[in-house]
Amino acid sequence: MPNWAATPNLKRNRRGIMNGFVISRLGNAGFARLRQVAGAPFRLLTAQPASPWFPILFYAPIGAAALLWNLLTGAAAWTFLALPVAGMFLWTLMEYVIHSIGFHWPTRSPRWLAVQASHESHHDEPSDPMRIVAQLTTSLPVALVTFAALSLAFWDMKPAALVMVGVMAGYLAYEIVHYRIHLGRKSWWLPRALVRHHLYHHHKNQTRCYGVTTPLWDLVFRTNRLPRRRRLPPTPQQAIGN
Repeated sequence: MPNWAATPNLKRNRRGIMNGFVISRLGNAGFARLRQVAGAPFRLLTAQPASPWFPILFYAPIGAAALLWNLLTGAAAWTFLALPVAGMFLWTLMEYVIHSIGFHWPTRSPRWLAVQASHESHHDEPSDPMRIVAQLTTSLPVALVTFAALSLAFWDMKPAALVMVGVMAGYLAYEIVHYRIHLGRKSWWLPRALVRHHLYHHHKNQTRCYGVTTPLWDLVFRTNRLPRRRRLPPTPQQAIGN
């Protein structure tokens, strides 16, 4: 005969097993969610942008915060114009150095070669939107090192932040111009000379025309486009031979 007295214990055991199962499932789901949230910064840093909107949405609020910080701390009025303009000028030099040395300088460093390989993939497929805009893992370390160097130079982070506003604006202009050169060459606001300058680097000579937003430093360091060779008229002997 069945032991009816044991039935309540059996029900309690089943209820305990079910509760443990539910708690376990909730615990696993919570752990997975926590791991997903914790991994969000890494995914943000390593995400490959498909357009300039990604860095714009990341750096524009940082620039706005830098302006607000200086405004609230009573920075001199002239610094809000002079320092960002200086930062934009600094970016043009950084752009040239990063492109010419960082991306094209011969090296044996494995890490450096890995960075150059990413840029070479852009040269292989220049119209691929997934190979044009830089990841945050590339741009953010450069921004942090630049901000640290400027803070040491000024011995104050507030004016350094204003210079960085110009540096970030210059960088975002670079991403927009670079993107539009490869995917929207008929943009009315894009100077045709600037388009030809960059496409010369891609299709004619990769050791020249490193500037994207300006050819200034190519002119300074004499890495501008080579002059076209003039076709001389044929000599009488060549004319007769033809």
